[in-house]
Amino acid sequence: MLCSSDICYASPFKEKLMQANPTPAEYTTMFNETELANRWKISVRTLQDWRRRKTGPRFVKLQGWAVRYPLQSVIDFEEQSLRLVN
Repeated sequence: MLCSSDICYASPFKEKLMQANPTPAEYTTMFNETELANRWKISVRTLQDWRRRKTGPRFVKLQGWAVRYPLQSVIDFEEQSLRLVN
């Protein structure tokens, strides 16, 4: 469990963010590259390569270096990547 001031959460994918004061949705629905790599069980390097080749999910850069993936972009990418097998 990770806690800072009045915010505590175990995992962005397993449990809802638990906090005393609500924050804007964009702060609670972003993945950093390590969290997303863990969600998909791929390496961080793979995400970095996808960004370089512009083939992965949409992302934002905060302050010019901090990469974040909005939840909706992750969901959209997952839905596009689904393959049905008969």
